[in-house]
Amino acid sequence: MEKKDPETGPKKTSLWYYISPAWIPYLMAVALGLYFGYDFGFQISGPGMGVFVALFGAGFCSILVESFLGKKRRDSSKSGQEK
Repeated sequence: MEKKDPETGPKKTSLWYYISPAWIPYLMAVALGLYFGYDFGFQISGPGMGVFVALFGAGFCSILVESFLGKKRRDSSKSGQEK
């Protein structure tokens, strides 16, 4: 008889394991950082500066999302491991 995996989610070999809803806030933050960063940098000094500021804006926005959501996830994972 074949043993079933106790995990209830997709397998690690599945593409859906890596594309999860947890990435949605990060992708939205990166998109906003790219958009507004490029717009700001372009107004300051042109397209080169726009790309430069867009990359830093995307990184900054993803750090902000991690600071808000990361603590919440770490706390919930600790409470789930205590038995």
